[in-house]
Amino acid sequence: MSSNATTLQCYFDEVWNKGNESSIAEYFSPRVLWNGVLPTDVVGADEITELVYMLSDQVQNVDIKIDRVVDGDPWLSALISLRGNAKASGAPVFVRGQVMVRFENGVIAEVHNNLDNLTLYEQLGQLPKDTVGLLMGGSRLQ
Repeated sequence: MSSNATTLQCYFDEVWNKGNESSIAEYFSPRVLWNGVLPTDVVGADEITELVYMLSDQVQNVDIKIDRVVDGDPWLSALISLRGNAKASGAPVFVRGQVMVRFENGVIAEVHNNLDNLTLYEQLGQLPKDTVGLLMGGSRLQ
């Protein structure tokens, strides 16, 4: 694994898997261009910490791993998997996602996230099973 891929996995391990949000600043530039779940494009450690809290409120035993990586320094693209258990039911959670990251001076300066949130929320019981199929068939969620 390249040094950028190792840094990304260390970030997943330390911040998401262990829940050590105080280490976020070690992995990111002070203001990060972030595209994904957050409604803003530029974030700092506070906003990333909030994401960690939001997920940990719903999923326990979080384990995020890099499954595949394409490294074209300074850019890195990774296929990731998230495993854990729904806090409410204990049911297993497994979703895949992709992240594209740009590194600058050894830290993350830009992130583009794409996690299978529909499957995540189906597994957490917040959306009906097979939501995508229902929506493609013309159903409306009420």
